[in-house]
Amino acid sequence: MKEEIQDPEKLKRKYRLCFLFNELEFEAFKKHCKKYKITNKAKYMREVVIANILQKQEEDHPTLFTNNDMQKMERPKNCKPDATVQELF
Repeated sequence: MKEEIQDPEKLKRKYRLCFLFNELEFEAFKKHCKKYKITNKAKYMREVVIANILQKQEEDHPTLFTNNDMQKMERPKNCKPDATVQELF
């Protein structure tokens, strides 16, 4: 079930971001919009940016172990899959 929005003021769009395309980027964007029948380009750009941000946040979530710790815990390359602890040391 969706949460009810407590403060509709927070949903008002007050902040403007502006960027420029070069000619090749703009042509690619126009072709993409035409191909996928995107008529509301501002909405589409917001969705793409927010989707990218959410994806990056998901990828960068905090973990219990660092990458270095995880590498230490990996099975040695010369280790047999069914090796016992005594065989490893």
